[in-house]
Amino acid sequence: MLRYRESICKTKQQEAKQVLAVRGFLDLFHFRAAALFTYSALNETGEGIIRACESGISSIREIREDVRTIPPMHAAIQAKRADLIDSTSLARHFPAKYVQGLSYPLVVPICSGALTIGCATLSRYAGPGTIGTQMLRTLTIYGQMIGEAFMEQEQRPRQILSNREREVLQRMAWGEYFKEMAWHMGISEYTVRDYIKSALQKMNAKNRTEAVAIALRTGIIK
Repeated sequence: MLRYRESICKTKQQEAKQVLAVRGFLDLFHFRAAALFTYSALNETGEGIIRACESGISSIREIREDVRTIPPMHAAIQAKRADLIDSTSLARHFPAKYVQGLSYPLVVPICSGALTIGCATLSRYAGPGTIGTQMLRTLTIYGQMIGEAFMEQEQRPRQILSNREREVLQRMAWGEYFKEMAWHMGISEYTVRDYIKSALQKMNAKNRTEAVAIALRTGIIK
């Protein structure tokens, strides 16, 4: 696991970091499919990044869900611990469009300290034995390690910001006011403020001006 963390820290390209993180779940833990998501604590929203399986890597950026509508995933994220989802909970709580092809999936929070910046879902376990308490503990640790690796980097906001958070930063750089952003994005002004607060928290920025400056310097926005 340390080798993967070191590789993520040394890698400068955003997409390569994400691929290394998600591939670790397959290579280290013998799962045949894994997906990586961002997570915003302010509005409890998860957004897809990439999915890895035996056939390769694919984008899942079209996925955007309120995690509160998926209680087993929400519970794992709140507890900051990896958890195995049984077949009953899978059928009852997960949106039908995601259930196909899943078999007893796992949810692994991606954390850095007290901050949860994302999560991974794993399925199709092909390793020896069964998934027990020790594996769940190890997966929890791996989620923490890659979360810390993302946060340590100068480019860290790029990995952990959601699409909407990046969009509000871009619109602030263009000089738009809250009302203009809300109109263009098709959301309320309160939601715009939530995205800004979440972005500032993830970027460890003191104010909106500093957040925009960091985003411009690191290439998140133009």
